[in-house]
Parts: sequence; C-alpha cells; structure tokens
Amino acid sequence: GAPSPPPVWVNLREEVCLYINGTPFVLREAGRPFKNMREYDGISARRLEAMEARLKADVLAEAAACGGRVLVAREVVEEDGGSGGGGPASHPHARAAPTSAIPGGTSTVIDTWEPVAGPEAVQTPREVYLSAAAGASPATAGGLSYVRVPLTDGAAPRPAAFDALVSAVAGAPVDAPVIVSCQMGGGRTTTGMAVACLVRRVLCGVPGGGEGEGGWDDGDDGEGAPARPSSASSRPPALALAGLSPGGAGGGGASTP
Repeated sequence: GAPSPPPVWVNLREEVCLYINGTPFVLREAGRPFKNMREYDGISARRLEAMEARLKADVLAEAAACGGRVLVAREVVEEDGGSGGGGPASHPHARAAPTSAIPGGTSTVIDTWEPVAGPEAVQTPREVYLSAAAGASPATAGGLSYVRVPLTDGAAPRPAAFDALVSAVAGAPVDAPVIVSCQMGGGRTTTGMAVACLVRRVLCGVPGGGEGEGGWDDGDDGEGAPARPSSASSRPPALALAGLSPGGAGGGGASTP
C-alpha cells in the first residue's frame, strides 16, 4: 500500500539537554538538582538549541582535557525498606543535601565520571531525533519531522509556544502520527496531546457540542458514571498521538491511539 505520512515529533522540553552515550543530561543548579532552572522560562526554541550546541562543544572540550571523560551528576534511587548503609546516600560522592522523597523511596544525586569516546558520543536532542529519522522504516515517507516547542513545566503555554504547537500539528497530514515528549511524559506532554487532539478535531471536521451531537456527554448515566465519548465519531479518524519521555525511544508516557 501507500507509505504512511512521516510522523511529527514535538519535543516540549524547555531545559538545556544533551545526550551522552544515549542518556539525557540537563543543566541544573547545584542546590536544586531536582528542579528545572527558572532562568529558562519562556526561552525560544532557537536560543535553546543554540545553547545546547554550545554545551556540546564545552562537554567535548572538557572530555578532551580530562582523558576522555566528563564529570556529571546522576540520580540514584534507594527503595524504602532497603538495607541500612551502603545505599546511595552513603556513597562517597553523594551530595550532602540533595535528596528527594519519591513514591516508594528516596532519590539521591551522586557525582560520577561519564566516558566520552568521541564526538559521536555527545548529541543534542535535534541530532538524536534526526538520526532516528535517518533510520526510519521505508514504509514511512520522508522519515520524521522534528519540532522543538519549549514549554514551562506546570504552566499554561505562552501564546507563541501555543501557536508553534498548533502549526506543527496543522502543518502535517491529518493521518500522520504526532509524537509528543517532555521530561517524564506527564504534564507538558498531556498539554501537547490535548492541543493536538483539539487541532485534529477541527481539521477532521468533528462536530463539538454536547450529548447527541457527536461530542462528549456529561457522564450523567448514573451515580459515579464517568464522562465518555457519546459516539465513536467523537474521535477524528486516523488520529495517532503518543506521549513519550525521551530516556530512549520512549517510555514513561501515555498514548492516544
């Protein structure tokens, strides 16, 4: 049959990010290692990607000066109920303060050396996704379209970011898969998926409105009954969205088939 339209991958990360040996690393303040840096709120995609290119050059320079390795901070999780002593917090390179309670355990930041064998070991997010596009299946026409739309975590998209997100979805064929990712595949990914779904509804001519109009009903089918689509037509045809966290090809996200 005819090849599928190329997927559109929308990366919503607002933080400066690099992949070293396939693992994503971000810039963080030493005293706030579990929080994104506030200085990047509202940053443009162009400036963000320029900073990532500069950071890549700095990492490669440091690796060349340090015998092919760079000092990084890794997050290590110790599950509740673990044996005392010998855990991440007692590691000789564990930071004094940065621990964070997480469901089922405690997260600790540990300084460690990461090997850098050569320039190919360090990639910006754009380089990672474009390399994935180069190896795309022949069944997909044109590989993959990559778009960076920085969103601030825990906040509504700014008008320019919202417009960029709408343009990325509206500019693709209506049957092209749209992949949305952020850091954990949670808040920002959900926002991106919601916007993409609304755009696809408009492009596919799916009617809105209440019960009986092909929209969403009010869920009043009995006490405790959840709201749900009132008909199969409430979801546009060929809608393919996936929310992924970029710790590899995906994972940690949600998907809307």
